[in-house]
Amino acid sequence: MKNVCVVLMLIGVLTGCANLKRHAASATGCNPKDIVISQRSFFDVAETYVATCNGEQYYCTTGLYQQTQCTKSKQVE
Repeated sequence: MKNVCVVLMLIGVLTGCANLKRHAASATGCNPKDIVISQRSFFDVAETYVATCNGEQYYCTTGLYQQTQCTKSKQVE
């Protein structure tokens, strides 16, 4: 099982930010070309990252089967 996780993680690394931009776009409604990906982290079967679009930050997680959830960052006043 661990080997499967390592292989999947490597596939994720090799596909790069372009795929993350598409995943984040589907979860945020932003255009992929307007998204900047930062703070990427890999965990077992998921990848977390920050997607910034038009000045708004979204905390995103893309899982093993490419399902993506993004939560808009709350503005601190």
